[in-house]
Amino acid sequence: MVERQSALYETKPWGYSSPNDYINACVLVLTTMAPRQVLEATQRIEREMGRTMKSVAGEYHDRIIDIDILMIDDLVIDEPDFKVPHPLLPRECCAFGCPNSYRDLNIPDTYLFTLL
Repeated sequence: MVERQSALYETKPWGYSSPNDYINACVLVLTTMAPRQVLEATQRIEREMGRTMKSVAGEYHDRIIDIDILMIDDLVIDEPDFKVPHPLLPRECCAFGCPNSYRDLNIPDTYLFTLL
C-alpha cells in the first residue's frame, strides 16, 4: 500500500545522452512482502509496462519505466542481483530531487522504502 508519495520531478538523463527527460518520484510503500518478493513484483510491473532490457555494466538507455528500491527500513542486502540500500542512493537522492521528496514524505530516513 502506498503510504505517502512525493511530488513529480522532471530531470535530465544520467549516465547517457538522450533527448528524453525522466519523471521521478519517491514513494513510501507499506507491505508484508519479503524484500525478494518486492523486487520480483517491481520487475514484473516493469515488464508489464513494456520494459524489455535492464541496464548492464553501467550502460544506460531510454526505458519506459525504471523502479529502484532505494531502502527497506534498515536492512542491508548484498546479493548479486539485489542491493539494499541501492548502490546509487546518494546520486538518486541528491541529483534527482529526492531531498525534496524526503521532506514531502516527512518520515525518518531509516524507515524509508522508496521506488523511483
